[in-house]
Amino acid sequence: MAGSPVTDDRLSAVLGKSRRRLALYYLLSNEYTDIDSLSVQLAAWERDESVTSVDEAARRQVKISLHHNHLPRLEQHGVLEFDVRSGDVVRAPGFEDLRPAVERLRATDEKLDRLRNDRAVSGDVDGEQFAFTR
Repeated sequence: MAGSPVTDDRLSAVLGKSRRRLALYYLLSNEYTDIDSLSVQLAAWERDESVTSVDEAARRQVKISLHHNHLPRLEQHGVLEFDVRSGDVVRAPGFEDLRPAVERLRATDEKLDRLRNDRAVSGDVDGEQFAFTR
C-alpha cells in the first residue's frame, strides 16, 4: 500500500507487536531476506545472544509466529512481500511510508536497551545514599 496514509491505527497494527518491530528493524538495512535468516536474527535479538548461540527450538518458535502471524499482517499493510513457498521476504513500496516511524522507534528502543543494561544504580535520596544492582 505505497502512498497509504500513515495513521495511528496503521502504525499500531504494524508496530504494535515487538516481533513485527524487530522484523522491520532488520528490513531497514536488508531489502531482501528469507524467513530462516530473519527467524534466527529475531530469536537472537529477543534473547540478547549471538546468532550462532540460538538453539533450534527458539528459531523454530520465531519462524512459526512469523510465518502464520506477523509476516502476513505486515504484507496486508503493504510493508513487505512474503512468498510462503520460497520463504522470501522483500520490502514492499509501502515500507518507505513507514521508514521514518520505524527508524525513530528503533532509536528509542536502542536508548531503552542501553538504560536497561546499566546494571548498577546508585544515588542520594534525602541525604541517604543507596545503591543496588539488577
